[in-house]
Amino acid sequence: MAYYDKTLTEVVRDIIDNIHDTLPEADTREGTFIRDVFVDPISDEISTMYLDMRMLKLSQSVLTAVGDDLDYLASNFFIERKMATKATGTIRFYIDNTTQQAVSLDDLEEYYEIPVGTVCSTTSSYTKNAVEFVTTSGLYYTAQEIKSLSIDQETGYRYIETACEAYVAGETGNVDAGEINILSSTIQGIAFVSNPYAFSGGTDAEDDASLANRIQLAITGCNIGTKDGYLRYILNQPYVIAAKVVGAGDSIMFRDGGYVDSNNVYHYGIGGCVDIYVRGHNNSEKRMSLIIDTDYVNNNYPDIIFPSQPVTSITSIINSRGEVFVNAEEFEQEKSTSQTSSGEASVTIQYCEDILWDFSITDSFPDTEYYSIPTGLTPEQIANLKVSVDEELTDALTYMSNMIYTIDWGNTYTISTSGGSTKYFDKIYYNGKVYKLVAKQDSGLDGRMFIMKNDRIYLRVYHDPDYVIKKDTSDYAGSMTATDSIHWLSKKKLYMNDTITVKYNYDYLIETLQGGMENVRCLTADVLIKQAVEIPVEIIASFTCYTYKTLTSIKNSVYSDISYWINTLQNLGGSFDRSDIVALIKQTAAVDKVDISSLSIAVKGFDPQEELTCADNEYFIVSNIVLNATYNTSVNA
Repeated sequence: MAYYDKTLTEVVRDIIDNIHDTLPEADTREGTFIRDVFVDPISDEISTMYLDMRMLKLSQSVLTAVGDDLDYLASNFFIERKMATKATGTIRFYIDNTTQQAVSLDDLEEYYEIPVGTVCSTTSSYTKNAVEFVTTSGLYYTAQEIKSLSIDQETGYRYIETACEAYVAGETGNVDAGEINILSSTIQGIAFVSNPYAFSGGTDAEDDASLANRIQLAITGCNIGTKDGYLRYILNQPYVIAAKVVGAGDSIMFRDGGYVDSNNVYHYGIGGCVDIYVRGHNNSEKRMSLIIDTDYVNNNYPDIIFPSQPVTSITSIINSRGEVFVNAEEFEQEKSTSQTSSGEASVTIQYCEDILWDFSITDSFPDTEYYSIPTGLTPEQIANLKVSVDEELTDALTYMSNMIYTIDWGNTYTISTSGGSTKYFDKIYYNGKVYKLVAKQDSGLDGRMFIMKNDRIYLRVYHDPDYVIKKDTSDYAGSMTATDSIHWLSKKKLYMNDTITVKYNYDYLIETLQGGMENVRCLTADVLIKQAVEIPVEIIASFTCYTYKTLTSIKNSVYSDISYWINTLQNLGGSFDRSDIVALIKQTAAVDKVDISSLSIAVKGFDPQEELTCADNEYFIVSNIVLNATYNTSVNA
């Protein structure tokens, strides 16, 4: 039986009417004894009861219950909220003075002790905070024991290692191999630390929306052969953040023969297949070896398919000579489009990294590791040249534009100038704006190039990496039957009859889910578990600020707000437009105005758009945010 929620005014009126039914002459006006002692206190109490009943009604529905009330509803279906978990892994402590084969006891400490609770962390940067980890078991080694330890093949150091966990529970603790490199605690005799393998197992606490969805699936997904049944099973597994079940008739189902024609019309396949896209990771490291034999060389060094799939990253590749192969994913890409003689588009990729230019160094160039010092010059002439170059680069801060990674460098043009403010460099333009400085041929600067990011000047250095991960693009991409592989960009470190060792991370979660699904699916069902697709986005924005906060703190706040909002916008699918970013920036304290004309949102590697949308098997992730902030001097804060 439904009930009617009465307001305080309605309760007061009803009580007064009841009094007048018995005593018509009773005075119930405000300020009278009957009103102040009987009517108002009782009315207030009854209206509070109505409010409590309204909240109780909301707590009884999975559509409106939140917090503890939702937990109580979940318990009716034997479901518990997934709590945040800590990422775990191994920390390796490298012993100082152990890079020689024959280590002297005189070079070692008397003993080495790594206590429980030793703190290590990742490196903080402008874009993200450091993540702290603590050891969960202690170690004690004497100097004599140190001499007999294994030698790390990559660094040459002897090492000791122990179990470790993230200090704070959550997904932030899931870091790749090699990211933990700071020893916060003071331990004598330790040269440096690192994590040889990826940390995994960190998950955020389940939110109300996810828990409510699992409760509904407990009601509707009683049969594993239905979409809700599949979804219920997958979402109940550890490490799974979100999932999408795709079957016959869904416009992103291609494994059953579905396709999109030249008019962008989807045609249904024969059915019978189910693809389940999963957002979530549980990385596990693997090792494999390959002998460079005659067959491999004669076949022109074909791509190496990883035995465990799908691959998330490569930790290292080393040959028997100790040479480390360079991963192209460590660098940014410069893409240039041109047309071949047949009229087809040809894309050329150059790999590069940007090194912050240190204006404080005036006695020598800070980049001699990458470029040679001008020949025929005395130290004094080199120092004077450096001062002059720094003056020109300082001036460049006023007219250069911050880097945009979607630039097609095939559409840039160079304007050469003589004298004036560009004595040493020519300007490279894109859409009328300066995006790069290149040293003039007669400047003696050995082809140096400079760009600007986040209002700071960087030296752009070009590299010739050895390999890149070639991701499977077939209908089986992202599954444990994918064919992710190593593609060689350079063969200079591949020697005949040599052995290369590859360490890589693959998503063990996909393998686990596929194995579990094989045990519960219908015998005739063709169900394939896949990784959901990450869509990297780039945001570029300019805004003015009030002067009562530093620009750095304001930019940090804006960066955090945008990255958190985009990364959690939708677990899968969704869209956002330029106005959403404007609103996010303007809600930040001390921000005055946003320059809408310069605001850009884009999928990395593509042109900016007014709105970005991803499919139901995709999700947004921030790849790069460039913020240009200035003070609004016309505003008196």
